[in-house]
Amino acid sequence: LDWGENGADDEATVEYICSGLDAVLDSEEDRSQRLQELAEFLEAYEAAHLSEAVLDWGEGARRDSPVDLTQNTGADMASEVQRLLAADAADLAAQKDLLPRGPVLDDADKALVLRASQGLDLVPDGDVEFEARNINKQAVSDYQALVRLESAAKHAEKVARDKAALALDRARKAEAKKKAQERCKKNEARRNGRT
Repeated sequence: LDWGENGADDEATVEYICSGLDAVLDSEEDRSQRLQELAEFLEAYEAAHLSEAVLDWGEGARRDSPVDLTQNTGADMASEVQRLLAADAADLAAQKDLLPRGPVLDDADKALVLRASQGLDLVPDGDVEFEARNINKQAVSDYQALVRLESAAKHAEKVARDKAALALDRARKAEAKKKAQERCKKNEARRNGRT
């Protein structure tokens, strides 16, 4: 077997998966429960969707030679695991190739669809923008706008409170000054009357 750069890690992983499969096959539970247990085990390797194929293969291997799968020739087990992983990788690559790349419609096609839908009264008249929107970015922007509005409201309230307090303070000072001037005039009048 050629395990490549991570040979020891890959071989240990295959042996661990084989021992897990062997434990599932030794289980006394019915097939659906064993399948669920194997799917949970393979979930750690993001291969839960392969659990039925692995269980079928393990049961077939067990029927052909009822020995411990970890003690099997190793080549059979490793080749089967590698075959299943390669099939999974091929499925993922095929799914990736099926995804559209780039914009599906260009601007001219979008405008044509918009005009056609307006003719059928599906879209209200007016300018409609065809731009991709990032939902998370929009949510953050909305939140920040809300925080700014709240801050502006709190600031306006504080400014109004400060202006009212300043006006009250000025009024008190003006009243105190007026009283002080009146006292001063009374004192001067008394002093002028004595001399």
